[in-house]
Amino acid sequence: MAGIAAKNFYLKNLTCCDISSQMLRIAKERLNSVNVDFNKTSIQNLKNSSNFDVVTAILITHYLKYEERMVGIRNCYKALKKNGLFFTVENFAPDNDMIKSLYIQRWKNFQLSNRKDENECQKHILRYNTEYFPITINEQIHLLKKCGFENVEVFWCSYMQVGILGIK
Repeated sequence: MAGIAAKNFYLKNLTCCDISSQMLRIAKERLNSVNVDFNKTSIQNLKNSSNFDVVTAILITHYLKYEERMVGIRNCYKALKKNGLFFTVENFAPDNDMIKSLYIQRWKNFQLSNRKDENECQKHILRYNTEYFPITINEQIHLLKKCGFENVEVFWCSYMQVGILGIK
C-alpha cells in the first residue's frame, strides 16, 4: 500500500510501521527512492501525536483482542492532525451464524480452488476467534467512534472484509 501511495501522490514524507522485520525489509526494498522512515513497532506502541494527515491500519487489528485493538486505534487517532484520515481494512465477523457459515464455506472453497489441501484449509479456518478476532462491522464503527472518530463510514465491503474511513 505504501508503494502505491508513493507512486500516486506527492508525499513530503512517509512513515511505515510494522512489528515484522521482514515486512519492513520488503517495504524498504520497494520504497528506496522515497523519503521514508521505517519503525519496528505495533500500533499499540505508536507514540506519534498529531503528526500525520493519513494513517492506515490494513489487516492489523483483527489480530488483536478488544482492549489491544482499542489502544491501537486510539494511538492511530492521536497520531492524526485535525481532520486527518484513518483508513482501515479488516476481516469482520458476520452478524449471525448462518451467514458466518456461508462465508467460511466460500473461503474454504476459494482456498481449495487455489490448490490448498483440505487439512490446510481447515487449519486456516480454525484460526477464527483463536488467532484472529473479527468483530462485526457495527462493532468496528462503534469502536472507532469510541476512540474519538466522529465521522466514520464504510467505503468498501466484500464477503468477510470491510474498509472503513474515520476522520479526526
